[in-house]
Amino acid sequence: MHRSGVSLKVIQKISGHRTLSALQKYLEVLDEDLESAVSTLRF
Repeated sequence: MHRSGVSLKVIQKISGHRTLSALQKYLEVLDEDLESAVSTLRF
């Protein structure tokens, strides 16, 4: 869901995690995610 653009708050509600920090333990960040995020920056 996270990779499809579903917000973390929605995933938290669906998965039943009480906090975002508990949910974030299960979210993986790939190199492609970092590259995509950096490419949105304007210098």
